Amino acid sequence: MTSPPTAQEVAAVTALAKRVARQYGMEGEPTKIVVKRTALSEWFSLTGMSVGPDAVRFGLNPDRRVYIVAMLCTGIWRGPGDPTGDVPRPKFDSLSFVFAADTLAEIGAGGVAPDELEPLGLVSGN
Repeated sequence: MTSPPTAQEVAAVTALAKRVARQYGMEGEPTKIVVKRTALSEWFSLTGMSVGPDAVRFGLNPDRRVYIVAMLCTGIWRGPGDPTGDVPRPKFDSLSFVFAADTLAEIGAGGVAPDELEPLGLVSGN
């Protein structure tokens, strides 16, 4: 069982997540943020991601300790999977990130449209 992150850890991870969120297109400030220290397997479960047998070689060990950060915020996506050409960039109402607990390196990110479930129980648009 993992203990909750300390106030100092939450502050550091929240500041990092806000900086990264701006790079992904966040506008303004988040209206709600949730931070959880857990295992990477929980991120996989929350996002519906499955990994292959070679995932550990690439740092995706399900037992790896991570911080998951979910935030209600708005913007226009400027991250992986960004459409090109005449396709408009998708808007989002929340973002989530997973950072390695030992290095704070970003492992994953995602954004969701209005009324879609965001990891850690946040629901966009509320």
